Amino acid sequence: LNTLAMTLSWAGKNTEALRLCEAAVEAAPRTAEVLSQYGRVLEKLGRDEEAEQAYRRAVEADPDDSEAQARLGGALVRRNDLAGGRSCLERAVALAPDKAPRAFRVRIRLQLGDCLLAQGDAAAAAREYAEAARIDADFPGVRDRLHGLRSAAGE
Repeated sequence: LNTLAMTLSWAGKNTEALRLCEAAVEAAPRTAEVLSQYGRVLEKLGRDEEAEQAYRRAVEADPDDSEAQARLGGALVRRNDLAGGRSCLERAVALAPDKAPRAFRVRIRLQLGDCLLAQGDAAAAAREYAEAARIDADFPGVRDRLHGLRSAAGE
């Protein structure tokens, strides 16, 4: 159910994906991957508060799930809970295994860097952006963020 829901969501069929996600959550209510996917579909449908709750349930189900931590962190940052978002994103970075897809590892570094920058910590943001560049310098947004920080610093 979860895999089919993910596929439908990728195809832009989020209403159909939501029905499958709900069935998957009913079948596996304490599975972080299922809850995280449910939150992602809810988010795509603009149901942000419900998505955040699904992400929270995913993190409760498995605090070591880097994807769930990253999704919750992103949701918290979007609603301007920068401290909560930072905490989740730092945990996601720490938990993400080296074998995780490069795109995921870069994306969470960029999200964390953006959060740090919003908190006024440009030096820490620069370190996250530099690490993202080390992982994949060609990933969209990496060079722009590094350039933006250098420009702001007068370099």
